Formats: sequence, C-alpha cells, structure tokens
Amino acid sequence: MKQALHRRGSTRQELGKELEATMDFEQALRFRPNNKFLFHERYRSRLMHEITSNVRHTSLRKVLRLSQGEQNEFKVGR
Repeated sequence: MKQALHRRGSTRQELGKELEATMDFEQALRFRPNNKFLFHERYRSRLMHEITSNVRHTSLRKVLRLSQGEQNEFKVGR
C-alpha cells in the first residue's frame, strides 16, 4: 500500500496534478513518517501547487491547551 501511494504520487506529480500528488505523499508518510525522500517529494508537490494555482496553504496548526476558566467560556448551551 505504501509503495503504491508513493508511485501514484510520483505519477501524478509528473502529470502536473500537484495537489493530488501531495495528498498521496501525505498518506504514504503515515506509513513511513521518517522517510526523508517522501517528505521532500511532498514538499516539492505542495510548493509547485502553490506556485501554479497562486494559493498559499495554511501552516501546521498547534494544539493549544485552555485553562479551566477558558474552557467554561466555550461550553455549548451556556
């Protein structure tokens, strides 16, 4: 499965389907999170997609811990 995702991502990258290639490389990275080649290919596909479609992806989101008082403010039905 992981090798198939890598090959499909490479093929899509060659066809100019950078967004789809990026998604394939992201799925492959779930199986091999320490693979530098997959990481580089995902980055390259993402960058090419941003350039060709004139968009900028959002940065990675961080989990922020809320204090007890802040959690109470966001409770539904309050």
